[in-house]
Amino acid sequence: MTSESNPRLKAAEALMTLLADRGWSQISLADVAGQAGISLADLRQSAPCKEALLPALSAEIDRKVLEGLDKNDETLPPRDRLFDVLMRRLEAMAPYRPGLRRLAQEGVRAPLAGLAVACSIDRAMPWMLEAAGIGSSGLGGRIKAKALAAIYLSAVKVWLDDDAADLGKTMGALDKGFEMAGRLMKMVPASFRDQFSQGSPKSSNGT
Repeated sequence: MTSESNPRLKAAEALMTLLADRGWSQISLADVAGQAGISLADLRQSAPCKEALLPALSAEIDRKVLEGLDKNDETLPPRDRLFDVLMRRLEAMAPYRPGLRRLAQEGVRAPLAGLAVACSIDRAMPWMLEAAGIGSSGLGGRIKAKALAAIYLSAVKVWLDDDAADLGKTMGALDKGFEMAGRLMKMVPASFRDQFSQGSPKSSNGT
């Protein structure tokens, strides 16, 4: 779905464009409507406030990741599949990086916007697990999604200022996050750790 056929997404992308040049509190709903080329009435139908536009942007990023994935190579370790999926998500976020960078800089001046972004990432992570061929259902799936959200958020903080073509610092942050998660998992009793493998794809020999 393109922004032309989705007024809410169109408004969300307009908001990101405006954020690249000014602070969150300096952007009015009228500014967003004007940048998006829609009426205030249409904007009101799409979202009750600026914060409500952010989940639409996150959903579009998820869609791009999910559409762009080929069938998972199940011979790769889960960590490698997740690494690839998260890097794809960051790639899909690239057009919005200037606006997201400004939003991150706003900090306590835009707490509801920051909360909306965090909640959007929380909702996105089960889909990223599924995209990597890893089950996201049940208690184990929920815990995996929460852990993945923490790893992803730490990488995003680095990515916002990582202007290198190879995104070396960002990839290093992802690696560090996965390594830390792996060390923590080794501290979990084996009987509980087994829950985390439930829902993961079976190997080619069916075991």
